Amino acid sequence: MRLSPADREQIVALGILLLVFGGAAVASLGFPPRARTYPLVVGVVGVLITAWELLAFHSRARSGPVQPSLPGDREVMRPATIGEQFPRVLPFLIWIGGYLVAVWVAGLVVASGLFVGVFLSREGRVRWHTAVLAGAGIIILLVVLGNVLGLRWPASAIAPFQLLGLL
Repeated sequence: MRLSPADREQIVALGILLLVFGGAAVASLGFPPRARTYPLVVGVVGVLITAWELLAFHSRARSGPVQPSLPGDREVMRPATIGEQFPRVLPFLIWIGGYLVAVWVAGLVVASGLFVGVFLSREGRVRWHTAVLAGAGIIILLVVLGNVLGLRWPASAIAPFQLLGLL
């Protein structure tokens, strides 16, 4: 059975997912009993779903190539490879990286508000005042949730809310 590059990428991605879910399930066994339930269930369910998908992929690959659906079709649509999709995904990876840097520098609350506002204005193409309101709404929501639930947000490099005495 000869695999295409897209098939190999699919198998590698599913294998990595299987390892991540399996590792999470095994690591959660060392947690206290009440804390291990959620990660253990997610890990086990993730392993089961990923293993099921690997088996289904294997059976599809063994059955051979898909035949064209219409008599006039000459070429079967194939999934795009990672190399073909990466240029379209790269801007969103940069957004995620920028958000993580902003969390490290300014803290989760401020970075989340900034991220939502800037992302909506640039990628969502909403009006600037709608983006500002959405970002402010996220900041207010996180501050209220933090105070009501007694949450301690991760420390940041400049800690703007601690400097202002708000958190």
